[in-house]
Amino acid sequence: MLKKIRGILEKLSLRRNESVRETITELIQEAPKEESSLNEEERILLSNTLALRDITVDDVMIPRADIVSIPHDISFKDLTKLMSEKPFTRFPVYHTTLDDVLGHIHAKDVAIWSKIKDFDVRKILQQVLFVPPSMRLLDLLLQMRATQIPMALVVDEFGGIDGLVTSWDIIREVLGDLQDGHTPEISAQLTKENSRTYVVDARLLIQDLEEEVGAILTAEEREDDIDTVGGLVMYITGRVPDQKEVIKHSSGVLFEILDASPRRVNTVRIKLPPR
Repeated sequence: MLKKIRGILEKLSLRRNESVRETITELIQEAPKEESSLNEEERILLSNTLALRDITVDDVMIPRADIVSIPHDISFKDLTKLMSEKPFTRFPVYHTTLDDVLGHIHAKDVAIWSKIKDFDVRKILQQVLFVPPSMRLLDLLLQMRATQIPMALVVDEFGGIDGLVTSWDIIREVLGDLQDGHTPEISAQLTKENSRTYVVDARLLIQDLEEEVGAILTAEEREDDIDTVGGLVMYITGRVPDQKEVIKHSSGVLFEILDASPRRVNTVRIKLPPR
């Protein structure tokens, strides 16, 4: 599966004269399917990747309080003990506090260390990225691929560390339902309750919704590259809306939030205005 994702990112990088959004949309819509360079699973992965434009680093980061970090002068014994107790493979390393990060280490580099007495965690340091919480997840994914740096620390306006994101956190977002072996078709993402009401997965692409119900987005919203239903409701409210909240679009369409977490919208009921 990771190989497929790398292949998809290769396809993105090959079309340098287009925006990422245009490239992904074109790849998803390639037809006929039997002649397409993508199989159905790759189409779903691309669709999920496009949805990353509606998710920011702040939405998925591990908060500062939950970051497991390592002081630069830690002993080999203490480090191996900590690693055996934590379900992670990468750890940020700091000098005095987490706001003074030196880089990060990978557990495999510790495992192959032969001279315990000469151990110095600084000798196996790898780089980290520093990114703002408002950065779009898709942009971070592409930056991680370009730099080959799989860990990013999220910094606030004063330079303090707010959270952490790894490439695997982003990959989990891309995999979505595929982690359970399920590949959602558009029909599975959109259920018609009656002639004017639909229940949709928040990851449903706006273009697919509009093919079913007609144009919804305003010209301004189209210019702002809103791609999914979840992205639209967050654009309207300026935040992640609460469960059971009802949001009215300027077109008269009502969006009722059926399922949401503090980080994201999952399921939405859409009520079209009377004809």
